[in-house]
Amino acid sequence: MDLHYNDGASCSYDPGAETDVHLYTDHIYEHRPETDFSPDDHALGRLYGETNEVQEWRNWKAELAYWIPRDFEGPVAGPAFPLAPDAKEIAYFYQIFDIQLISYLVRATNRYAQQRRWENPKETKTKWYPVTVAEMKAFIGILIIMGYNKQPHITHYWSTDDDLGNLLVSKTMSRARFKQIMKYLSYSDHPYARPGTEAARGQKEAERQDPLVRVKAVVERINRNSRCARNPGAEIVLDESCIGLKGRKPMKVLTQGRSSSIKSGYQIYSVSDPQNGYIYLDDVWYPNKELAYSEGHLRFHGDNTALQIADGLLRSFYNFNHRVYFDSVAVTAQFLDYLNAHNTYGCGTAKDGLPHDIRVLEPKDMVPGQMVNMQDGPLLVTAWFDRKKWVVMSTVTNPNAKWSSTKRKVRLPDGSVEAKCIPVPLNVKLLQQFTKESEFGEQLRANFGFGKPSRRLHRFLFYYKTNQAIINAYINWKEANGKQVNVASDHDHLAFRRKIAVQLIDGFQGRKRKRRIFYPKVETSADAKEPVTPPKRRRLANMHKLEHSTVKRECAQCRRYNRLTQAKKPRPHETRYKCARCDVHLCHPATRPECWSEHQLL
Repeated sequence: MDLHYNDGASCSYDPGAETDVHLYTDHIYEHRPETDFSPDDHALGRLYGETNEVQEWRNWKAELAYWIPRDFEGPVAGPAFPLAPDAKEIAYFYQIFDIQLISYLVRATNRYAQQRRWENPKETKTKWYPVTVAEMKAFIGILIIMGYNKQPHITHYWSTDDDLGNLLVSKTMSRARFKQIMKYLSYSDHPYARPGTEAARGQKEAERQDPLVRVKAVVERINRNSRCARNPGAEIVLDESCIGLKGRKPMKVLTQGRSSSIKSGYQIYSVSDPQNGYIYLDDVWYPNKELAYSEGHLRFHGDNTALQIADGLLRSFYNFNHRVYFDSVAVTAQFLDYLNAHNTYGCGTAKDGLPHDIRVLEPKDMVPGQMVNMQDGPLLVTAWFDRKKWVVMSTVTNPNAKWSSTKRKVRLPDGSVEAKCIPVPLNVKLLQQFTKESEFGEQLRANFGFGKPSRRLHRFLFYYKTNQAIINAYINWKEANGKQVNVASDHDHLAFRRKIAVQLIDGFQGRKRKRRIFYPKVETSADAKEPVTPPKRRRLANMHKLEHSTVKRECAQCRRYNRLTQAKKPRPHETRYKCARCDVHLCHPATRPECWSEHQLL
C-alpha cells in the first residue's frame, strides 16, 4: 500500500564518488584484462530459467584460471545524509521513522476510531478525542520506555507503589488514554468492518492471502528510509532468519542453524551491513506469497523461492560490483551467473548443481584442511573439510589467491592433542568472517525491545519494524560520533533509547480529568432520625446548570443527607444528571427537587 508521500531526496548512487578502503588489496583489486572471461561467453538466456539442462553446458575444470572481479563503484560507505555535529538523537531516528510516517499513523488511527465508534454505539459511552501528532510521538516514546523498562503488566507503569510504576509514563499520559489509543491504533487505509458483515469476511480473506496487508505501508516506508539513509559498502550480507510468533496466524517453518529453537513463526530475508548489522532491506516470506517485480526488468526464474526473494531484495544493489555473502541461503551456479550479469558478485554455500568430483566426495575420505577446487569461468566451487565438509560457491575472489590458515586442535595417534595450523581457502574465510559479523543486528535487537509483546501479527510486525528503525538510527548516530558499535557494552544503546523517548515525549501532558467535588457527610444527632439541616448559604444565581451525563452515579446530596433507597441494602439514589459547573451528580428536580435546591444554595 502506498503512503502517497513525496519521496524527497534521491537515494541513488553516484558512480563517480570516491571509493572506500577494501579488504581485497592483495588479490582482487586489479581490473581484469578484456581477454579474460566475460559473462557473455555463457548463454545468458539460460540464466533466467533454471532447468535440468543447464548442467549440460557447464565446463568444470580442475585447472584454475586467472580471473579478478571489478572494483566497487559505489559511494563511500556511511550515512547518506550527514547531520550537524550537535544534532540530537531524535534527528537520526526521524531519518528512518520520519514525521510523514507519524502523521500517517495519526490519520489512520483517527479514521479507524471514527468508523469503529460509529458502527458500535456502545463504545461512544467513553469520550474520544482525536489523536494529534504530538500525542502520537508521546505514545511512541512510552512504547520505547516499555522496551527497556520491563514491568509484569502494562497497568504497572501507572502504579503508585515504590517498587512499580514509571513517573515519566504516568505524567505523560493517563492509563485510560493509552489503552484507548492502543485499541484504535491503525497502520493502513483499510476501513473498519463490523464482525459478521460481508466486508469483514472480505477483509479476512484478504488477510489470509496476504497476512501483511494491514502493516504493509509501514514496512515499505521504513525499508525505503533505511535504504536511503545509508550508503552500503562493497560487502553486504543476505541473511535468512526466523522470528518466532506465539500468537495468531503462526506458520510452521523449517528452522536451521541458530533459529532451531523457534518452532513457529515467519521467515525474514534481510540485506545487512556485515560491519555493524545495519539492515537496509528485509522481506517477510509466507506460503503462497506473490513476489512483486517491476515491469520491464528481467528477473530470476526457477523453483528456488529463496533466490527469487534475494533477487528482489538485491535489485537496488545491482551494477555497482557489490560482494554479496549469503548466510543460511544456499546458492546455485545459475544464480551467481545471473548476479555476474548484473555486475554483482556472490559467495555462499551450495547444495545443488555441484561438479561430479565434489558431489561424490565424502567427508570420511578427507582430512582437516584438505580442499578441492573446480572452476567454470568466474565461478569457483571449493570443497573444504574442517570439522565438517564445506562446499562454497563464489565469484568474489581470484581462484589462485593465497589461502589463509587457522588453528585447530588435532588428536595424534598416541592420544595426545596438539594445536596445528590448517589451510583455509580465501572464499571460505571471507564467508565465515562476514556472516559472523552480520549478527550484530540480531544481538542489538535482542538487548532491548519495543512495547509489550503482542500475539497479533500486525502489531508484532509494527513493533519489530519500529525497533529496527531505532537500531539503524543508533548505528548511524554511533558512527557520526566517531564510535564503534559494541554489542558487549549496551550502555550507549540504552542511553540512546532513553534520549529518544524523552525527546519524543518533549514535555507532553495529556488531557487531565476535571477533579470531582465530594461534599463531606453531615453528622447526625444520636436521638434524631433525620440528619441535621445544614445552615443555608447565600445563593449564587446563574452559576449552576443541570445537564445529562452518560455515566450513572450516586447523587451527591442524597449521599450527604443520607437519603437512601428502599432496597434490602439501602444506598444513596443514583442518577444520570449532573451539575455542569461542579461536575457532581444530582437527582433530577422532577424526581427529588430538594437535591437540586440544596445544591444551588451552596
